[in-house]
Amino acid sequence: MVFFLKHVLSGDRIYLMPGLNMLGRHSNCTGILKYDYMSRFHAIIMVQDGRLFIREVEALNGVFVNYSQDRVGVELREIYEGDDLSFGIKLEVPEGILQIPLTFGIFTVKKVSPPGQIQG
Repeated sequence: MVFFLKHVLSGDRIYLMPGLNMLGRHSNCTGILKYDYMSRFHAIIMVQDGRLFIREVEALNGVFVNYSQDRVGVELREIYEGDDLSFGIKLEVPEGILQIPLTFGIFTVKKVSPPGQIQG
C-alpha cells in the first residue's frame, strides 16, 4: 500500500515513504510543504505496517485532524485513509474548505495499491 496526502483544492500529492516522513517548509524535509502557517519542521507522519501515525514537531500553528478544534500535539496519533489534515489552519466545518485560498495546507489522506498488487 502506498499512502499520499492530496491537497483538497489543487490536487497536489505528497507521497509518504515507509518509516518517518518529516513535513514542513525546510529543504531537509521528506515532504516540503510551502503553505501559509507551516513551520520549517511542522509534523512527522510515520508509515508502519500499513498504518499511519502523525505528531507535531515544531508546529507553531498546530496540526488538526478532521476539523477538530484540538491540536494533534507531540504524541503519536493514528490517522486513516479519508482523514483531512490541516497544517496550521483550524477550520470549523468541512464546508469552509471551499472558501480557503490555495496557499493553505489542507490535505486528505489517500492510498493506492502498487501496480500488480491486489487491494484487500
